[in-house]
Amino acid sequence: VMWLIARGAMSDSPPKVAHRFYHVPASNTAVGHLILENT
Repeated sequence: VMWLIARGAMSDSPPKVAHRFYHVPASNTAVGHLILENT
């Protein structure tokens, strides 16, 4: 749901991925983030 809200706030052109990070530590609790920019 949060992705739909964020995408609706952006322009009609596809967003540019500025930064992507995904990490799975030894405890197997994954964390990740994605930074998008309007083009």
